[in-house]
Formats: sequence, structure tokens, C-alpha cells
Amino acid sequence: MRHFVTLLVLALLSVSGVAPEASAQTPGSCALGTAEGELDVSNVFARVFNTGSLFFGNTTTNGDGYLAPRFSDHSPLFAAGIWLGGFAEGELRVAGSNYSNFNFYPGPLNEDGMLPDADDCSAFDRIYVVSTADVDRYEASGEATADLAAWPVGLGAPAVDAIGQPLTATSREQVLDLGAGERPVIYGSQTAWWVMNDVGAPHTARETPPLGVEVRVSAFVIAGDAVAGAPEATFYRYEIVNRSANEITGLRAGFFSDPDLGAAGDDYIATDTTRSLVIAYNASPTDLVYGIPPALGIDLLNGAAASSWFIGGESTTTTGDPITGEQMYNVLQGLWSGGSPVREFGNGYRQPETYPVTPFVLAGDPVTGSFWSEENIDGEGTNGPSGDRRMVITAPPTTLASGASRTVDLAVLFAQGTDRFDSVTELRDISDEVQVAYDDGSLFSLGDALALLPAPTPLAPEAGQYVGALESVAFSWTPVPGAEGYTLRWGDSPEALTSQWVTTETEVSVSARSLVVGSSLRTFYWQVESGANGAVGAASEVQSGEVYVPGVLELASGAPAYVEVARGDGGDPCGPDAVSPDGCDEVGGNLVWRSLNSTGQYYLHDNIHDTSQRFRFTLAAAAPNDFEIRFTAGGGLALSAPEDFYSYRGLSNVIRVPFEIWDIGPVVAGEDNDPADDVRLIPALSSLDVDASGPDIAGTCAFDPSEIPESRALLDGYVESDAISGYYPESSYEDFEGDFLAEVDAAPGGCLETDSRSATLAYLDLSRYPPVGGYTFGSLATAPALPETGTTVRFYTTGAPPPVAAAPLPEASGGIALAVGPNPSRGAATVRVTLAAPEGVRVRLLDMLGREVAVIADGPQASGETAFALPGDLAAGVYAVEAVAGGASRVTRLVTVIR
Repeated sequence: MRHFVTLLVLALLSVSGVAPEASAQTPGSCALGTAEGELDVSNVFARVFNTGSLFFGNTTTNGDGYLAPRFSDHSPLFAAGIWLGGFAEGELRVAGSNYSNFNFYPGPLNEDGMLPDADDCSAFDRIYVVSTADVDRYEASGEATADLAAWPVGLGAPAVDAIGQPLTATSREQVLDLGAGERPVIYGSQTAWWVMNDVGAPHTARETPPLGVEVRVSAFVIAGDAVAGAPEATFYRYEIVNRSANEITGLRAGFFSDPDLGAAGDDYIATDTTRSLVIAYNASPTDLVYGIPPALGIDLLNGAAASSWFIGGESTTTTGDPITGEQMYNVLQGLWSGGSPVREFGNGYRQPETYPVTPFVLAGDPVTGSFWSEENIDGEGTNGPSGDRRMVITAPPTTLASGASRTVDLAVLFAQGTDRFDSVTELRDISDEVQVAYDDGSLFSLGDALALLPAPTPLAPEAGQYVGALESVAFSWTPVPGAEGYTLRWGDSPEALTSQWVTTETEVSVSARSLVVGSSLRTFYWQVESGANGAVGAASEVQSGEVYVPGVLELASGAPAYVEVARGDGGDPCGPDAVSPDGCDEVGGNLVWRSLNSTGQYYLHDNIHDTSQRFRFTLAAAAPNDFEIRFTAGGGLALSAPEDFYSYRGLSNVIRVPFEIWDIGPVVAGEDNDPADDVRLIPALSSLDVDASGPDIAGTCAFDPSEIPESRALLDGYVESDAISGYYPESSYEDFEGDFLAEVDAAPGGCLETDSRSATLAYLDLSRYPPVGGYTFGSLATAPALPETGTTVRFYTTGAPPPVAAAPLPEASGGIALAVGPNPSRGAATVRVTLAAPEGVRVRLLDMLGREVAVIADGPQASGETAFALPGDLAAGVYAVEAVAGGASRVTRLVTVIR
């Protein structure tokens, strides 16, 4: 076996090339890259992207793109990435991002600084990941992984020939000739390589032109303990090539990071100027996620750092996260976003002018408390407030001629000692050892031989199995000898297993709502992969399963099926005069969710805090029942408050409203409602403009169709009403109205202001979420109005789940079979339990949150079938019947009760 590390490991390269003729840099119209690479053979898991961002920024990560230790499933680092800034022809040019508005695009640039295709960079949207084990496997079997076979020598990926000499590309399309002895240069145990540029599209958020640079990136990990802390570290080499016609002066390369050491809100940072190291550590003695607080470091390996920075928490114009290119370049210079200098002590901002200016924030020693640190913000030992920190460490500025390149090498280090300060001490020791290995040239060639682990065998769910309507789905697999942990991956297609769970166990349960997107009967795909520090794991075959997720019924467009089923003028909402037919063919009603109704007079909006998914969840919890808001001549009573209805604060006024809210039970989409099972809810109003003034005191004494001004409404030129919610009554709506109607009619302005909220909340069943929650009606600002009397808006949920196939009767003692019918049940239902042998049996009825509703049977039963009656007073909904025989064999069946 031959692994090569060449002179490419030397730091801070400058290579002259032929400069193109000077010209303005013209951005293309490329889409951002979607490629991903995973580093996963050491004690870290890292997911990298080709947008300039690391660990966060694609759709597949959100706080889990960097895990250390790998199988702890804990993340010390939320997001990171490279920032570049400099001047061309006296004009500032910047590329970089934090969480969005990315400025790097897939692929190289031509020597003249132009894109190979100005409109499409997707041909280069790939990250190549190769390990030493991949080379070993090829040399033993002749089988090459896809990335090894396609290693892009022509794009600049480092490689060597059969005698270990660096390969020189002869064409952009050139890949390795493995048969001729050519091999990739693998740094450490596993390397991810990609190339990106900053010319792919305009830098709109930065408000600067592109720099015209091509950036070649090598990210790698090291398995084995040759250097302390190396298995818990990741390493990055950025080769920055100036492809523009212009010299770039004052070029600064910085590395942005958002450390979240488990819990994000209790972090401190520090700068160690002697090590070119910025450190994140915990302010608290115990971290809510890690326990013993770890420390994380960003270590600039090739040369002294020029500056460091952290967020000070005010605004983007002063000390907060920079947005524009000017603000980012200020940060790269060691200034605050607004351009003011950092001064020692405090948080470095707005300090007396007599305090020294410094490019390095918090450069004292947090362990000893000497000088300026978050342990000593005033020189007298006072601790500063902890919080969610961001850091930037910057390499010294340089001038980069056209065609020249510069390399920046850095490491992300992790340590967990005996306490928060010991973690900092260990981190600095690791930095020292890594720096020695870097300086003597050995770092890039470190790494033990990688073992090969077999794939686990999936046990549950069985391939293709429909598991029913479950809150969570249990996955299990066989253990793999030598594995330290497993990665369960799932998604909505075999090619897009984009979610994951890292665990040391061989079984986990995943929430059904996390497993699939949407509601109703859904197919999921999954596989599990073994892993260990110093090993390449193998993944099982992808398997499918089905789960039923109760929820809001969705149209083909993805919009929730909130539709107008009756018009105030008596017309057909789906007639030929309808403004839009959306929803009509699918559910027999006209879509009003964020869409004008059939007459164009109003729309429905889930406006509170812009959290539509929140309200879909509360409605989903009531599935399979559907709901209606009916605008009637008589209307009804409602509770009213200016606060968020979820807080139950201030629901103390009772007023008249022109509508009613009903639980109409399960209704087949497009069919008429049978009123026999309808339950009337108690409306509650909440104002979304709590600072409003006027006679209604922010909407608490009148239902206001223009409570939300144009500036906050969904559509331009429209206003929106108070938010409408509907609560289940403790007894009945009729009891509520009967107790308050006369008082409301007698109250000034029809607004009864009760003495305390307890007088009104007593009528609400607060043990249940309000299924209809937070909806507003929008109308023209020039003529605010509510839907006409006679209008009915229906909220559809998914229907009852299909039954799970009955399990065959086991022959062994303790075997049990269970059936429930009829299902769905409108009246009486029977639970039938069949035993293979006499056994003690406990049969329970549970709601969909797993709470016990009733015990149907508990005691010895004879073999064969025994029938029990389902309780006859159940509220409509979906329930689980659970039967346990002998304390071991357990079966569950779902039953839908319709009233």
C-alpha cells in the first residue's frame, strides 16, 4: 500500500502564474451547490459543503453537522466557514457568509477569471471523499469507490504518479489512472476535496463585486492517537487562487465559527495569541448537554493570527453579526462591524479612549484570570455575562497578484477535561502537539490503518412493513463486533436519506413526525451504518416502511386543506365564477389559506408569530376530526384577550362575535357534514397588536377586522382581524353561553369585563390543545370586513388510519392476538383477545399521547378467544388498545371512535 503526502503540505504558498488582461469581474447566474461530504472515520463526524460554509447551510443539518465525540451525538460547533476580503482597483470585494446568503459556488474558474459556464456550475457540484482504506481496498481487490475512481486531478485535486511525484494536470477532465499507479494525496486518514469560486452569482447581501478567486479545499481527519487530541479534531487547507485580472491588496482570510458547546447560551470565548488560537468554553460548571463542559478551539496553523473577533450582541451596525461586505471586512481587520476599534476590557466596545486599542478580543488567560478575559472583564476579577458566541480568527493580510495563490491551514480542536478550566488547559496542550506535528511536516501523514466493519442487519421495522399510526417508530438492528456506534439515516426517498441519529445503542425510536414530511399514510426509507474511531463502517441495504401520521390534510400543492364550503351569497364556492378553483377538484371546497376565497373578498392566515406549523400541529392532534368556522346571523360569545392565546393570560372579557366554531367529527372530503356528532367550541380572540390604543384596548372588547395593519398583513393593501382560536368546553358551549349571555348583553358596549380570568377559564378544557388556533381573516384595507353571514370555512384533517394487519396467533405460551371491531366505531365496539394458553392478561385503552384512558381487563384468562366491550362513553378520536400477556408478549391495535 502506498499513501503519498508531497510538498503540498508546506504552508503559505505563493505561486506565480500568467496573469490575464485586466477586466471587470462579471458574476454569473449559477445556483448554489448542494453537494455534501462526510468525514466519519475518526472520533468526529463533520459534514462539509461547497458553499463556503461548513456543518450548517444545506437542508440536511441543523445543529448536528459537527459531532464530537462522534457517537455522543453532541455538537460543540453549529456553523463555520471561510471569509475573504480585499481590494481590487481600490474597490472593496468580499466573499463569505455565516448562515445564509452564501458567496461560493461549485467549480473552478478559467485562467481569465471567467466561469466555464456563466449560467450553470452544476457540472462541478461534487465533493470527493477518499480514505486510506479505499486505497487499500483497491490495491487488494481492484475495486475502486466512485470518488477514488473520479479523483479530479484536472480540477487541482492533489495526486501523485507511481513513483510518488506530483501529477501535473493536462486537462480539466483528467482523473486518476489507478491502473498506472496514480494515487490521490490523502491527508490524514480521510480527505474530502472540492473546488469552489466566488464568481458564480452576484454578492447581493455583501454589496460588493466578487473577488474573482478560486478556492481549493482539503478537509481531513486523523484516526489513531499518534498526536493527542487528533482523533477529536478536523483539519482544513484552503488554497486561494486569484483568477481575476487584478491584483488583490489587503487580502484577509478569516475563519468564522459559531460554537455551541452543547447548550448554546452559556458560552465564553478567549484568544490565545501565543498559539494563534481562539477558544470557546463554558461559563457554567456543568453543561446541560455534555455534563463536564468541553472546550473548542480554532487553531491557525501556518503563521501568527492578525486578529480575532467575537459577537458583542448589539446590532449589525456596531458589534453584531456583520452582513455587508464593509462590515465583514471590518471584522477581518479586528474592528467591530461598525468600524470602531476594539479596546481592552469590558466587552471591548465603547471603552474609554484611554484604554488600549487591540486587534485581539479577550486575549487574557481564562484559567488564571490574568489580564482581559470573560473571567475578568474589568481587571478586578469580575465575570462577564455568558451567551451564544461567534468567533472569527484572521490570517495576516497579504497582496495576491493575478494568477498567484495563498494557502491557509487551520484545525478545529476539541477537549473535555475534568472541569471547564481543565478543558481549556487540555485544549492548549493539544494545540501545542498539533502545531509541532504541523511544523515538522508529519501532521498530514498521520493516521492508523483503518479497519473495515461489516454492516448491521436491520431487524425492525421489517422491510415494507406498515407500522400503523404511532407517535414514534422503533428501529433495531444486530450489533457489529468492533463497532463503537451506529448512524441511523432516513428520508423520503432511497436516494435522499437526509436525516440521521447517531447512537451507541442497537435500537432507537424516532418520532413519526420527524420520520416523514406531511401527514396521512407516508413511506419512509432507512438504513443503518456501523462505525468506530479508526474504522470504515458499512451501511445496510436501504429498506422502506410505512407509517400513518395523523395531521392536517394537504392539497397536492402542499397547502393545508382549509377551504370555503359555503358562501355568504348562497353561491357555489367552486362554481364557474370562483376567483380560483384551488382545492375544488381535490376536496370540494375553495382554498382560503393564504388565498382569496371564491369571491375574492377575504383570505385566511395563520399569522401569530408566523408559525403556521405550530397551529397545524394543534389541529393535527385532533385528527381525524374536522372543524368549521361558521359565520351566522346569531353568532355567539367568545373570550377575548390581547395576549397570545396559548398563555391563557388575560382571557377575562366576554364579547359577542359573528361566528361559531365547531368540531364536526370525521367527514369525507367533499361530502356533507352529518351534524349528529358536532361539538361546539368556545371561541377565544387574541390581539396581535398588543401596543394598539383605542376604545377596544387592543381588541379586547370587540372583534376587529382590521386589528393587524397593512404593514403586518400577508397581502399588500390588506388588513387582518384579531386571531381566532377555538377551545373544547369543560362541559358544553351551551353552559358557557347560558351563564354569560344576559350579562354580556347588559354590559356597556356588549363587553363583559369579568373580575378574574379564573371565572372564564373554568369553562375551557385546558387539558386539550385548542384545535383551531391563531387564524386571522384578511380583507381590503380600504373596506375592512369579515366574511359574510352564511360563509363556512372548513378545516380538514386526515382520516382514520388503515388497520394494521392482524398478527397470526402464536403457538407458544404467552402468545396473544388482538382484534378490535368494528373499526371505525360509531357506537359499541368489541375487543377480542385470543390466547394460545391460559395466561394473565392486562388490556388497556390509551390515547395517542400514550396516556391511559381505561383498563378493560386485568387478570387471568382462559386459552382461546375472550371478548370485552370498549367503553361506550369515549370522546371521538383515535385510541390504542394494548394487550399484554404474562407481562411479556405485547400487541397493540388502533381504533377510531366516531361520535
